[in-house]
Amino acid sequence: RKSSADDVELAYYLSQAYAVLGDKTAALREAQRNVAVHSTCSVCKPFAVGQLAQLQARFGDTEAAIAVLPYLLEVPNGNTVSDLRLDPGWDPLRKDPRFHAILKKYSGDQPAPATSIAAPVSAVTMGAG
Repeated sequence: RKSSADDVELAYYLSQAYAVLGDKTAALREAQRNVAVHSTCSVCKPFAVGQLAQLQARFGDTEAAIAVLPYLLEVPNGNTVSDLRLDPGWDPLRKDPRFHAILKKYSGDQPAPATSIAAPVSAVTMGAG
């Protein structure tokens, strides 16, 4: 059994915590470590790479973030076009024409929204049951 230090989701939350605290260096270090730890895992690696790319986008490294999008869209257990369209973690890339070109290449002609379109929890209604 792997130690909790090697858990892909735990490492993700740690890198996100550093990001929220404004510690770019620590956030990227943890995300890069997460990718390295899971470099041979076909299940965990795409998740780790995607989370690193979102942090890179958040901190302004759009080149690195955009560069991995084709990998994330092609690899099994990677992202889908819908993930990229809806997940607010990709919002920093939405003004980049390369982001839209990649989405178009993998999905057809539907443009990506200017912001994520996820509805707030309060807007979701539950059916009568």
